[in-house]
Amino acid sequence: SQRSPLLKPFARFAPYPAVALANFLGSACMRSSDATRGVPVADPADGQPLGLSRAAGERAVRDTCVTRLLMPVGNFLIVPAVVWLYTAARRIRQPSLATQVAVTAAVFSVWLPTAASFYPPVGCL
Repeated sequence: SQRSPLLKPFARFAPYPAVALANFLGSACMRSSDATRGVPVADPADGQPLGLSRAAGERAVRDTCVTRLLMPVGNFLIVPAVVWLYTAARRIRQPSLATQVAVTAAVFSVWLPTAASFYPPVGCL
């Protein structure tokens, strides 16, 4: 972004792909055994264990990875956009630290539960 003025507005969003990829790969690696060996499944009516399911494990890993891609959106995409809009509206060069922390805390407190709720903690096939 230092060489191209066209890319400069997007520089504030540069950390997101790295953080999202790290979250995705970390989740996929840590839960790879769930996809290969399966996860315990239970009867939804009475909760009795039925055994292990590889299909349920693959779905659980996929859902976890997607959630991990969505979690950093708040801090790495929404916060920079809101701060940029704030600075543009107020015609200031840099907002105060208190403003930046307040925006980050507000977005984080709303976005984290939202991102975590995209998939239920217990799924159904």
